[in-house]
Amino acid sequence: MKLEFFPLPFSVKEKLGISIGVFDGVHLGHQKVIERLVSECKKRGLKSAVLTFPLPPSWYLKDQAPVPLLLPPLDKIKRIRKLGVEKVYFLDFFRIRDMMPEKFFKDIILPQEVYYIVIGEDFRFGKGKIGTAEELKMIGEKEGVEVDIVPAFRVEGTKVSSTKIRQLIKEGELKKAGQLLGYPYPLIGKVIAGGRKGRKLGFPTINLRITYQVTPPVGVYYGRVKVRNEEYPAAIDIRKLRKRWLVEAHLLDFQGDLYRKKVEVMPLGYLRERKKVPEEVLKNLIRKDIERVVEIMKKGRDYEN
Repeated sequence: MKLEFFPLPFSVKEKLGISIGVFDGVHLGHQKVIERLVSECKKRGLKSAVLTFPLPPSWYLKDQAPVPLLLPPLDKIKRIRKLGVEKVYFLDFFRIRDMMPEKFFKDIILPQEVYYIVIGEDFRFGKGKIGTAEELKMIGEKEGVEVDIVPAFRVEGTKVSSTKIRQLIKEGELKKAGQLLGYPYPLIGKVIAGGRKGRKLGFPTINLRITYQVTPPVGVYYGRVKVRNEEYPAAIDIRKLRKRWLVEAHLLDFQGDLYRKKVEVMPLGYLRERKKVPEEVLKNLIRKDIERVVEIMKKGRDYEN
């Protein structure tokens, strides 16, 4: 997939409706904003476009630790496009980081044929995040561009945000995280070579190295693995080796070689803690893990309770 950067200072020669934001995770709150964008653009005869960054702002700032991602950049784009958005552009963070709100509007928005903007109520922009959603709306009114503000979305009283979802995943609250995302949380990557220990024990596995995404706590989980467009029940082992997170999964009812193939591993719930035990004991533990996965998945729902 081609990554397109918003061309500055050149103009996109199309009449646009846009939304602006980081959109990490493309969670339910983001989805409400994007659905409003797509719907209004269809009514107004505009092309729908999302302006975003490849990574959250903390990744570009030396005085901040990078927050772990919910989705890699390309997977974020795919989820945005699935909602009906026609164009996704990446903004160059370093070119706009020191712009004050009015200059941002003048230099980024006005040169384009933007007729409609929709943002969430927590939207911030400009140097040091000084600009608010209401300020963007006021600037838009002065310049003749309609700005629509979508209220924060809540699930059972909890405000949906990327920060909250990261916290839930780190705490192992995968069901709650999935409820706020609107889909089961996936760990995404290409299958790497492993030590083949699982195969020797009679349970072949795939291995992923997770570098940038937020990861659930160390342990053994039940879940699913998405291979292309098919999903398979799986027993999933998550562990940390020095500074790297390793994910190992045994797929049920799957045959084939997935080495170097892109997969999505979706841990749905905790089964047990990891244990260092003799091989025969480990084989019995894995066998019981698989039986538990089968038992849970037979119920036909993602989460056990």
